[in-house]
Amino acid sequence: MNAVRVYIATTQGPSEVQRIAEEDPKVRSVVCLNGTSEALPISAAYDAFVRKPTGVIEKKFGHSVYRLDVSERISDGKSWQLGFFAAHALFSVDRLAGKGEIIERAVWVTGEVDRDLNVNPVDHVEEKLRQSAPLFAELKAAGIPLTIFVPQKNAGELKATWKDIVPLETVQEMYRELGLDEKTRSVRSESIAGVIGFGALLAALIGVVLWQGDILDRFREVRESDVTVVTEEKPEKTELLEISLELTAIEHRVLGRCPTIFPGGAAYDLVALDKTDIEHFTASAWEGLCAVEYGFHNASEKPVHAWIKGFRLGSEQRFSREQSLPGIKNRELAPGEKISITMVLPRWSKQPITVRIIAAAGPNAPQETGKWLAKAETDNLRRAGLAVRTVEHAINPPAKPRFN
Repeated sequence: MNAVRVYIATTQGPSEVQRIAEEDPKVRSVVCLNGTSEALPISAAYDAFVRKPTGVIEKKFGHSVYRLDVSERISDGKSWQLGFFAAHALFSVDRLAGKGEIIERAVWVTGEVDRDLNVNPVDHVEEKLRQSAPLFAELKAAGIPLTIFVPQKNAGELKATWKDIVPLETVQEMYRELGLDEKTRSVRSESIAGVIGFGALLAALIGVVLWQGDILDRFREVRESDVTVVTEEKPEKTELLEISLELTAIEHRVLGRCPTIFPGGAAYDLVALDKTDIEHFTASAWEGLCAVEYGFHNASEKPVHAWIKGFRLGSEQRFSREQSLPGIKNRELAPGEKISITMVLPRWSKQPITVRIIAAAGPNAPQETGKWLAKAETDNLRRAGLAVRTVEHAINPPAKPRFN
């Protein structure tokens, strides 16, 4: 998957979208600061931007409540709307980069979005660009492609010449630039309502045809295929496939400080970890450790669909958004090919980390695989006929505090 990091433009500098999570529809959507419990002032406006009938996110992506984390404060205004929409679009296809995740692309976004998904102009775009100049320089030094999305009207008013700017009039133009399919996952409520309405009509017709045999005969000719019934898919209890899976862990180490943005052009010493047993990698020491790449190799003789995800474990779970783990990665692997995720360590923390890596593979790609893997429902994965491997890895804190 091509992970994309989204930066929201503000007059105080860019704010990175760190994570989006679906929440219980009974609560309200919220924007939180850096993985903490602090809700930002734009939370009520974000909730209105998400929910029907005022918002566009639920209509487009099918869920009504989210938690969204950003790295820096966003206090007011509506210029965050286009960037949040971009983040949701990427999240819906598992391409939104989490904090610290290795990325292949970055986008810097400002603009309002109306009900018809038009992109409307905002204020202070020139100032926002100037405040983001250090970020642009870091991305360039790291060799990470950058795209700057601004409303069409604002682009024509810029005094300075900025590279990488893509002016937008509609959200659909941004979809094309990001290589996204405009046909997002469908919302089934209207279809369900149609089925219910048809059912009511069907009941009325049955009441009539009970005493009109000729109509009943004709009614019986209606095929069952004419009625669409929405059903929830259940995992099939198929025999577990015997597929060779190999999980690996590779440390990325440096002498001195780790770069601010990983990989950042640093020269790393790569250290492959052994396993103490089938379910545990050798523990790592934190000193000099910048990141750990967890890989999943297809050691079979046939291509497979593969998924991999990492989870934080233990009492340090509350720090999970600081020790960054990417979302689910998945793709088809030819024999000998590899898929991987990378955890980038924070420079400030002294907390121990324990990570569980879950990988699954099979000849087919069940529709619910991503959902089950996100919830670590390994039993469902196995019942769907997927081979599953789980390995844990501990990273021990330094003996002395690190001063970076």
